[in-house]
Amino acid sequence: MNQKNSLGLNKCFLDLDDPFKLFEKWFDEAKKKEINDPNALALGTASKTGIPSVRMVLLKGFDNNGFVFYTNLNSQKGNELKDNPNATMCFHWKSLLRQIRIVGTLKLVDDKTADDYYNTRAYESRIGAWASKQSSILKNRKDWKVGNNPFADEKDDPIVFLPALKPDVALIHAPIGDKFGNVWVGVRREQMLMAHAAKTTYVTVEEIVEGNIMEDLQLKAAAIPGIYINAIAEAKNGAWPIGIPGGYDSDHQHLKGYVELAQTAEGFDQYMNEHIYNSKAEAAE
Repeated sequence: MNQKNSLGLNKCFLDLDDPFKLFEKWFDEAKKKEINDPNALALGTASKTGIPSVRMVLLKGFDNNGFVFYTNLNSQKGNELKDNPNATMCFHWKSLLRQIRIVGTLKLVDDKTADDYYNTRAYESRIGAWASKQSSILKNRKDWKVGNNPFADEKDDPIVFLPALKPDVALIHAPIGDKFGNVWVGVRREQMLMAHAAKTTYVTVEEIVEGNIMEDLQLKAAAIPGIYINAIAEAKNGAWPIGIPGGYDSDHQHLKGYVELAQTAEGFDQYMNEHIYNSKAEAAE
């Protein structure tokens, strides 16, 4: 427990030989420094044939007997644990540069403990938990198809097949484009998928540059070919008040004002009249 790691760093182990005591101290630190859900953990389970799956759950308690979380027993993880109670947990606290892996066998808490926890939840959460059919296949969409998983060893492993999205129009703002209609989107690679899927794609760019983007080996990897673009126009600061990576930051003060006005229909109309309908585009600094 107290052996130095490859970097020679052993201070974080605090000279403790009891892993539960060490976890308690680290967990207390995480609750002070981790911004979101320090009790979040990745829970790994496996089916009876050994196919693994993982999801995030929340730690609800721990002592020397083990670690406690709650779930729907008819969910995928619940059913997998009935057949194979071996599981693993991983806590990752980025703010502390630490993670903890736990491997063990799971067992059910007693009914009273489960009921006591259930009754501490908000009324809406209790209703949701009662009504939810976690991990069950939904059959209320006519355009969704349910079939057997072609990669599974088990014969009864249904999955849902969804049709590809086909938007009528995609509106994109990007850093640069060229006169051939090619558009470089940079880190916003999802915009490439939008253009490929949409029937019509209109693009504004910060600048229309000379040359052909698709002939630049560094740019073409993050570029949308002009064959997918219906029209392109130069619009300096066109992403404002949202920022653009590598260009300018979001205008947080303006966005804050929008959020306040948009709380009411009247406020939203006021914003639209001032900044959209009756005003020229405002430039980002």
